[in-house]
Amino acid sequence: MEYHQRNSANSNPSMREGLPMISMDAHIRRHKEIVYADMAGETVMLGIELDAYYGLNAIGTRVWHLLDTAMTVQEICTILRSAYDVSDAQCQDDVRRFLQELLDYHLIEVS
Repeated sequence: MEYHQRNSANSNPSMREGLPMISMDAHIRRHKEIVYADMAGETVMLGIELDAYYGLNAIGTRVWHLLDTAMTVQEICTILRSAYDVSDAQCQDDVRRFLQELLDYHLIEVS
């Protein structure tokens, strides 16, 4: 999964190194105020709060669409592992890191 920030002089607002990542049982969904569009299998999002836009590759886009309804990391990984050749451990690690970046930029909500 790739995530690209464009524009803004703002860097990652919370630099979470050393802090716990999103838990496996947390419910995650897209932030309701994020504007996004799909373009050629990728997604571009506008984060008004941080005055920046973001781009997701195809796998990031797949996760983004899954987050239309609240899902856990495990639910996301179950779906991704059915489509891609990836171990459960690697999927969980990648998805949790990706979601943490989205959370750091206020693009998702976690409960």
